[in-house]
Amino acid sequence: AKLDEPNGLKGNFVAIAVTDTGEGMAPEISERVFEPFFTTKEVGRGTGLGLSQAYGFAQQSGGDVRIESEPGLGTTITFLLPEASDPVTTARPDVRAAAPDLPGRRILVVEDDSAVAAVTCALLGEAGAEIVLVDSVGAALAALGGETPFDLVFSDVVMPGGRNGFDLANRLQRDHPAMPVLLTTGYGGAAATKTSGFRLLAKPYETAELLRAVAEMLHPA
Repeated sequence: AKLDEPNGLKGNFVAIAVTDTGEGMAPEISERVFEPFFTTKEVGRGTGLGLSQAYGFAQQSGGDVRIESEPGLGTTITFLLPEASDPVTTARPDVRAAAPDLPGRRILVVEDDSAVAAVTCALLGEAGAEIVLVDSVGAALAALGGETPFDLVFSDVVMPGGRNGFDLANRLQRDHPAMPVLLTTGYGGAAATKTSGFRLLAKPYETAELLRAVAEMLHPA
């Protein structure tokens, strides 16, 4: 599509539209969906970061994201991305080079969001680490009580079951004081400030940020 909008996009753009047949959204909701941390879901079911990340990606690429939604009629989200004038070549980052100290390390990942867990485990696994994934604090404590020790625990803060990442970190500080614990959260406010001295990685994080934080936790200066 060729656009020439007053105070807006100009040039050739590729439009990618995604439409669902859900219940749709009222205007007061749809006009806020790209705000970071805005969500209509209860705690533990959503972070309000998905669409805000999509919006940020489109904006940083020189494009935009548009939304059309009406109660009872579903939602359409359209990505507008600028057409490249020159051929683009991409190279996959060398994850192992970014984190040379991870091969052979055993990391316990505590994450109840399956999509986030899959990405996190893939990144750490590609860097050479051995990953064990659990989805609750109780399961994490059970894994830590096994015969094979871990080198680091990487846990989300908001977890199901009544106990969160801070509870796990405090328990480890008491029972396993030498165990490095890296926490992560996509929530602002109290969850982002009440770190109790533990290192906190804010979501969304870049691959390099995660690997650098893990490496620094394993090999403090």
